[in-house]
Amino acid sequence: MRHYSYDSEHETYARFLESVRRFGAELNRVTVQFSELSDQRCSALLEVLENEWQRIGQNPSAFGKGVRHLDLSSNQLQSFKHSGLINMIRGNHILMSLEVQANGLGLSHEQDIQAFANALGTCALRRLNMTANKLGDVGLSSFFDALPPTGTSLSELYLSVNTVASESGSWRAA
Repeated sequence: MRHYSYDSEHETYARFLESVRRFGAELNRVTVQFSELSDQRCSALLEVLENEWQRIGQNPSAFGKGVRHLDLSSNQLQSFKHSGLINMIRGNHILMSLEVQANGLGLSHEQDIQAFANALGTCALRRLNMTANKLGDVGLSSFFDALPPTGTSLSELYLSVNTVASESGSWRAA
């Protein structure tokens, strides 16, 4: 299994996507940090990964293969939907760890946050890091309220430094 990391100083984004396609099931971990991805470029990466996960899912002998750890930290992502994160986790039984810390995902609409939280009930994700995403009181409340009543497979959830604006809001979110 391999770890592949995007270095925007030495590689174009198109070449990076092509490498992810080429390595396919051999990849175990993909890291794209501090690359100013934006929602559109993130969506392009997640499309490539989703295609690979579908191929792996159709091949029983590929059990244990595919990207299980994805780090998209510090990339100016603004929306769970427009970045492709909701579609990527929905029904995904390969990805185990997702890092989206230090983005701006709390700037999206409540419905966007709720859709992401709801999709967590359909995947096998065990670790989610959403630290420092400006979720705020309303975003945190929306997230927790939208988690499926049947639960999720998460065993680790990181939400610190999400600019909780007031003590009363903090209690509401909790």
